[in-house]
Amino acid sequence: MTLPVHHAPEELLFDYARGALNAPASLMIETHLALDPESRSHVEDYDCIGGLLLEDLEPEPVSSDCFQHLLARLERESEESQQEQSSDTPADSAGDREADSPLPRPLRRYIGSDLDSLSWRRVINGLEEADLDAGEDDGKQWRLRLMWIAPDTKMPRHTHKGTEYTLVLQGAYRDENGRYGRGDIQVADAEIDHRPVSEPGDPCLCLVLTDAPLQLTGAFGRFLNPFIRY
Repeated sequence: MTLPVHHAPEELLFDYARGALNAPASLMIETHLALDPESRSHVEDYDCIGGLLLEDLEPEPVSSDCFQHLLARLERESEESQQEQSSDTPADSAGDREADSPLPRPLRRYIGSDLDSLSWRRVINGLEEADLDAGEDDGKQWRLRLMWIAPDTKMPRHTHKGTEYTLVLQGAYRDENGRYGRGDIQVADAEIDHRPVSEPGDPCLCLVLTDAPLQLTGAFGRFLNPFIRY
């Protein structure tokens, strides 16, 4: 098994550990952590640091029924965990499903395991996408989607009006900045102008999060920009 070589930026991991990311970005990082032991180790370190800092804080008064609410929440979470575990038969254990599915458990919990049930649409020849609910945050229109790219397919050359996060779930692609395989995450902004190309073999499946539309930069793409929003 090849481990990821392109890890999430430290600031994203830190914000995730302290609960400062919005919902779509948190899902992106949580899915990345399921595939990347190195990034997961950094988040664990941040959690430990946060715990040490909490020990130095002065205690704050809480309501008299706070402990009862905490116990009730723990009991609910325990029941949900037991229900999830009991739904896995011996022939369909969590480990087996993790190996068979391109979707890590956090993303599988969010959308289900059946990719065919999503509303896929063809964008160009060799590229299909399915939008996931992302919502709005900080005045930006966040867009979260899965992209299915056929093997050996060239994407349109583009740059970015905002930031684009791409997490590879299956297969691999290359661009001017290197190769990105399963578990790798690429962060691209207005300084990056690239043309990703999927590798031969397996289709490339990616989880993509953007906070602004892309900007086509090829000769023909520049002509299309006034007429499309992607």
